[in-house]
Amino acid sequence: MTKCINQQPDDTPATVTQLAAALAALGHYEGTNSDTEHAREAARLCGESYYRLLLVNALLGHAEGEALHADGTGVPANQVLAAHRQALAAVGRSTIGLSLSF
Repeated sequence: MTKCINQQPDDTPATVTQLAAALAALGHYEGTNSDTEHAREAARLCGESYYRLLLVNALLGHAEGEALHADGTGVPANQVLAAHRQALAAVGRSTIGLSLSF
């Protein structure tokens, strides 16, 4: 089954709760992901912006690690390049012509 993504991009930055949930989904966050926990961490780190920056970059690092593992699974070069184009499209928030099979 093929699902097409036709949603308009949302330029609203992810919240710390969303970032923590994404890290948890990858098995790299063990906190409670509560408002209280995030407020405490932001205060400890002297600001929510810095705390969010740390979470974003932790997520990026784990995602890049997953990509490295996936790149090395022996798929043909043209498929690796197509996957890399997908990464570039995601950065540009472009969904034009994007079709993922699940």
